[in-house]
Amino acid sequence: MGVRMPTRSASSTSRARKPNRQPRRAGRVLLIDDDAVLRAEFAECFAEYGVVQAGSAAQALAILQQPNEIGLVFLDVCMAGESGLELLPRLRALSPRRRIVIFTAYSSTAVAVAALRGQADDYLEKPVDPETTRRLIEQHLQFVPAAAGMPFPTAAARLERVRAFVRDNIHQRVLLADAARLLCITPKHLSRLFCRQHGQGFAAFKVAVRIDRAKELLATTGRTVSQIADDVGYDNHASLTRQFKRATGLTPDGFRRQSGSA
Repeated sequence: MGVRMPTRSASSTSRARKPNRQPRRAGRVLLIDDDAVLRAEFAECFAEYGVVQAGSAAQALAILQQPNEIGLVFLDVCMAGESGLELLPRLRALSPRRRIVIFTAYSSTAVAVAALRGQADDYLEKPVDPETTRRLIEQHLQFVPAAAGMPFPTAAARLERVRAFVRDNIHQRVLLADAARLLCITPKHLSRLFCRQHGQGFAAFKVAVRIDRAKELLATTGRTVSQIADDVGYDNHASLTRQFKRATGLTPDGFRRQSGSA
């Protein structure tokens, strides 16, 4: 068994239900492991974090290459086919900001060193201890459990979730329909809500996020304009240049020169 499930007496069950841990989180958890029993136990034990499951490297990549809210990945080392350590650099390339925890039943110095070299953020041994793992999740996701009886999220809180979703997936093609599914409302409803609460349309917000991220990359990295265009979800550098100049009055190269970066 991969997860040491806590003992549940009648009194402890009632105490567990009382907090009503509904998450306000900076993302969901993805568990990548080819052990279906472990995945089911993990998902049950940590249900409040919205655990998404993948049984292989291919399944994990298919999930992560679509717009998503995943902020933390638990990655098993030993899997059939592509191993966790082989998959690790591919996951890191997909999203440098996403947190990745390597976990394994075969702990060794070599595995730990390989995990660090692959830029894993943490390391966890099986069998999984629930409280240790919960503390680790909350540390990496900056998870804050809601109080019992907390009212339904306000329009501002729901839109902040959408804005975070767009920022986290800015390298991908995020549609209004993707964001609407996040809140379980229609795209038309979200569009009206966005304009009323945010003061601009959804498409205009996406452009602003892309331009802000492009500015950051132009000022702090030596990446080419074509590379940055890809980083922020444009098909080519011409599309980025057109939108960038419309928003700032400068081309990306002109902004880079003005900012004094390399």
